[in-house]
Amino acid sequence: MAFTNSPLVDYTRISPNRTKNRNHEIDTITIHCVVGQCSVETLGAVFAPTSRQASSNYGIGYDGKIGMYCEEKDRSWCSSSGANDHRAITIEVASDTYSPYKVNAKAYAALIDLCTDICKRNNIKQLKWEADKTLIGQVDKQNMTVHRWFANKSCPGDYLYNLHSQIAKEINARLGIKVDVVAPDPVIGTTALAFEAGKVVKITGTKYYGGKAVPSWVLKKNWVVYSAAGDRVVVNKSEDGKHAIMSPFKACDLQLVQTVATAPAPAVTGTASTGNAVDEKKIWDYFYAKLGNAYGVAGLMGNLYAESGLRSNNLQNTYEKKLGYADAVYTSAVDNGTYTNFVKDSAGYGLAQWTYWSRKQKLLDYAKAQKKSIGDFDMQLDFLWKELSESFKTVVNTLKAATSVLEASNVVLFKFEAPADQGATVQKNRAAFGQKYYDKYAPKTTTPTTPTTPTTPVVTPTTPVASKLKFNTGDIVQFAGGKHYTSADGATGSTVKASKAKVTAVSKTGKHPYHCRAVNDAGAFISGVYGWVDASTVSAVKATQTPVTTDEIYVVKSGDTLSGIASKYGTTYQKLAAYNNISNPNKISVGQKIKIPKGSTAQTTVAKPWTPAVGDIVNYTGKVHYTSAGATKAIACKGGKAKITAIYQLGKSKHPYHLVAVSGSGATVYGWVDAGTFTKA
Repeated sequence: MAFTNSPLVDYTRISPNRTKNRNHEIDTITIHCVVGQCSVETLGAVFAPTSRQASSNYGIGYDGKIGMYCEEKDRSWCSSSGANDHRAITIEVASDTYSPYKVNAKAYAALIDLCTDICKRNNIKQLKWEADKTLIGQVDKQNMTVHRWFANKSCPGDYLYNLHSQIAKEINARLGIKVDVVAPDPVIGTTALAFEAGKVVKITGTKYYGGKAVPSWVLKKNWVVYSAAGDRVVVNKSEDGKHAIMSPFKACDLQLVQTVATAPAPAVTGTASTGNAVDEKKIWDYFYAKLGNAYGVAGLMGNLYAESGLRSNNLQNTYEKKLGYADAVYTSAVDNGTYTNFVKDSAGYGLAQWTYWSRKQKLLDYAKAQKKSIGDFDMQLDFLWKELSESFKTVVNTLKAATSVLEASNVVLFKFEAPADQGATVQKNRAAFGQKYYDKYAPKTTTPTTPTTPTTPVVTPTTPVASKLKFNTGDIVQFAGGKHYTSADGATGSTVKASKAKVTAVSKTGKHPYHCRAVNDAGAFISGVYGWVDASTVSAVKATQTPVTTDEIYVVKSGDTLSGIASKYGTTYQKLAAYNNISNPNKISVGQKIKIPKGSTAQTTVAKPWTPAVGDIVNYTGKVHYTSAGATKAIACKGGKAKITAIYQLGKSKHPYHLVAVSGSGATVYGWVDAGTFTKA
């Protein structure tokens, strides 16, 4: 048996859920409904996980595009019947998520084109439909089958099921077969389909579908149809919007009311991202235009990948089973209004996995205003930037100024995404994701050269680079300022200011041989150069004579702060910082020598009460910590010696101090704690 594939395919993503090499020639077509107005890319993502255990040969999106997920030579896992799937080409068609599961005109037209092509290539002379389950396998009498014949399902829905005769007629006409087929009404089909979802009805009977008596107050109201199938019609909300009963009735016990209960859900359009290379580049370009800093964009993207895999219709995995929705179906249900708890269901959704109700409400409102699907890729990019630029300005400013992927990644992790786990492993992993995007997409810069006509030949020294290296690991040097790089042979660097620095690594063959980290005069690490630098930017620290002075030297002890030392000598911490070339007044270390300006004298007045500051070592006496400054759920931990690493909105936030346990102290605190739960160490 020789098999080919349709040339009409717009998108291919072969699913692992298939049986290689079908055991029967192709002589049947089985049409299914997706139960979701999704794209072919979304359907491909649905069939991609092995846990899904499902696939189809082809799929048709809401926009009429055709996708292939299982080649015709292989058997798809689609119809709950191996025998049927071995002989049939299976086709999933985007449809509404509610009965009768209607498909739009673009999808229907593509279905006719695809089925015609399948028949021509597989020598199916004529499509035959008798709506008779007993004729399964008798292809000379009927070679169209439906999923509902093999499992307890309504697939392909009454809309497509009642169009099968019409579908056969249109395809046979293209195949040159002239037959007279009377097509059933695609809207009515069965009695209950007169009561379409959204229409208003009056209950004329006295019993529910199951026979239970209907209360008199229910009979007095008009109700909005939720769904209809066969002779069973489900109503939910009352016309006045005050009640919801979600109850079934027989179609013969209902009567249409010529009013409109609610306006139909506005038509939405949109395409979800799948996280492929094209989507990656689009996100990079979008935010690079906004931030202008490759480190910032990479840090943001690393977090988005960790949250959603860069898929804009991603429903938090742990909620798929809980809510009974896959990504595409959940998205479609939110779009068409059949699922109404999007805002309050606590499920993460979209590129940034928006979870908190107020942020999901804003996302939903924004999508509706744009008349876009809640999962639309472009809409979510615009909303994400709107949210960042309006409500997270500190994050944006840090992303614009970040000098490393880790710095950018952590500000997104701590202040924007704020997941429950913000530990060292999470920080490392998210920064690693971001670094991959940085290495892949960061602009490659070159130093421009001005052509000149030298009067004498320029001689390039042949001395090996290694022989020129003057400094070793551990040396304190003077960094002149300029570029630092993420690797010894890096092509793209960022500019930092001049400072003293410590050589932390040496590469004898690299273009940028010294790895330097900025230090203050006491040798403590400070903000500044932190990367590989050129040899020409590093020089020895000039020796200076010790000036004759009467300045007093104060040696920092545990618990000291610069402001406290300044208070003792009747001066200010700003003056001490400037006098001692200390770039960060909040960071001084035990044993560091502080010069006291001439003329300052130690004060004998009673010391001011201690004010906790970032960098202080404390004894934590509490027993719990929190994942954020406003969190309500406490996590047990052990007290002991810890360091204050952040202070947030003192006097406003519930838990304003962030503590990290000092190694070896026995403490396990690593999070936000209440004021008054620690003392000065």
